[in-house]
Amino acid sequence: MHSSTERIISILPSSEQTKRTVLVMPAGSSSSVIHMRQESFSEAVGWFVQSVIELSPEQVSGLRQALGCIPQSNRLGRQPWHRVDRPETVSIASAQRAFSA
Repeated sequence: MHSSTERIISILPSSEQTKRTVLVMPAGSSSSVIHMRQESFSEAVGWFVQSVIELSPEQVSGLRQALGCIPQSNRLGRQPWHRVDRPETVSIASAQRAFSA
């Protein structure tokens, strides 16, 4: 359950009108944590929480850095790109076998 004194940072709509993601700073929190809530809507109940992820300040910083690495073209639905700390190595020989099969 969420408090009426929490600070809503952002409400991110979904492609489905009955789902959304809400970013909040919980009231009375001793540290600067952020909660990411997945919410659903019901005519009988209104908006209700399906799940919550608690992000520490370090995780929020890492998330901001990760999202900063996404090129503008990815936001337009093109081929996804992501940063990897340790890139995968693909053997040329195994790739050639796959093409010749």
